[in-house]
Amino acid sequence: MAVTGLAQQSFGRQPALRIIVYIYCRELKHARIFCNPKQLKLKVVCMNSPTEFPLHIVLYQPEIPQNTGNIGRTCTALGAKLWIVQPTGFRLDSAHLRRAGLDYWDHLHWESVTSWQELQERLSDVPMWLITKFGSQTLYQVQFQLGCALVIGRESNGLPESLRQQYADRCVSIPMPGPVRSLNQASATAIVAYHAANQIGLL
Repeated sequence: MAVTGLAQQSFGRQPALRIIVYIYCRELKHARIFCNPKQLKLKVVCMNSPTEFPLHIVLYQPEIPQNTGNIGRTCTALGAKLWIVQPTGFRLDSAHLRRAGLDYWDHLHWESVTSWQELQERLSDVPMWLITKFGSQTLYQVQFQLGCALVIGRESNGLPESLRQQYADRCVSIPMPGPVRSLNQASATAIVAYHAANQIGLL
């Protein structure tokens, strides 16, 4: 087995060390090992498995390209994969999309699927969590899993009731004690994604 490693260190007010090791062998052509020294745990992610990414962010029929671009930047920061379920309210080659993602868009792993059914087929073994204000539990009451998918609804009306009923026990809300009905899509995604990343040991 040939092993190559890349270590990245960041020191400051909160010292942290993140080690990413790429492994090559006949059984596992590529793998990522995430080391979180705070928890003294190694997380191995096989690059050929359904969980080849530590997180999946799913945008269900997004309508505003700037939000999708910003979410793409968040995905790049976390090493997550972005999925876009069509139809969308913009062209996927939109200049607004890339502008919001800045130069990080070229480093983003993303795919577009034509329907929710296609997404289910592609992520059939991936745990799904639906982010909705109708969730019966908050994101602080659930345990996210390595390789799970966070599903975000449309800016105008969120996720359809049919999906919320299908995944009734996996609908999660963001607490909002103030007098607001909803959060910006990109802001909500960042809140949930970083909380999930912290739970699974990426941070």
